[in-house]
Amino acid sequence: MTERRACALVGVWRSTLRYRGRRVEPVEQIETMKTLAAKLTRYGYRRLQVVMMRQGWKVNHKRFLRLYQRERLQVRRRGRKRRAVARVPLTAAVRINQRWSMD
Repeated sequence: MTERRACALVGVWRSTLRYRGRRVEPVEQIETMKTLAAKLTRYGYRRLQVVMMRQGWKVNHKRFLRLYQRERLQVRRRGRKRRAVARVPLTAAVRINQRWSMD
């Protein structure tokens, strides 16, 4: 079957079928992003983008987020601090209405 008939059958434009993207992979930009993320571990993608823009990179925030997620970079989550609480037994009530409790 010819390309013309196949595209007509499926309902796709031939120009769409022949389209080749011209996007170039920003290898240097990704490497800079990785080194900054390793050095500045508490910075998220927004602050990293600002740092890169200050270094002279032209970075679109949506593209930066896509690359950031593709490289599986993320801010490390901090664990919760658990403080030890000394348990003190309650004193016994001496008179009426000294202590109220919810059941």
